[in-house]
Amino acid sequence: VVFLLGSPLEAFFEFSRVGLEKGEYWRLITAHFAHTNSVHLILNLAGLFILYLLYGEYTKPRVYAVLFLLLALVVSCNVYLFNPELHFYVGLSGVLHGLFAWGVVQDITHKRKSAYLLLAGLFIKIMHEQLFNDTAFVANLIDARVAIDAHLYGAIGGLSIGIILYFLDSSHKNKERI
Repeated sequence: VVFLLGSPLEAFFEFSRVGLEKGEYWRLITAHFAHTNSVHLILNLAGLFILYLLYGEYTKPRVYAVLFLLLALVVSCNVYLFNPELHFYVGLSGVLHGLFAWGVVQDITHKRKSAYLLLAGLFIKIMHEQLFNDTAFVANLIDARVAIDAHLYGAIGGLSIGIILYFLDSSHKNKERI
């Protein structure tokens, strides 16, 4: 819906460092609903759909939505704090990396051996982006620079949330047994 509003209104939703400094805090969430072009939107929606197919079984849609919003905050706050050179940001890629990382933790807790391969793949992808910044192909598709640090922040956020929830759930189950 945000994409369909068009450029003038979409700018109201994007991550804007100047906007945030003026107190426009909604941008911490809404930036992830804005996109640079239709290809960017389709890629992000396809990723969101695939991740829900892979990991939606682990939680209720309402909880998944809260996880999505929490990861949006994690990514945006980290971009704001650690990437002062980044004045504008839109898209779901950071959140998608977070959802993937959270899902891998769920797979590990459910003893799916393939999860370790997925975790290794995520680690290799993030390290490759951080070391080589080789994102020209995707940048051409979405008509924008790829915010690779958002991927890192999302992945760390998703892993952290997954691990914290695992320990909270384990703690709760242990108390029920006593």
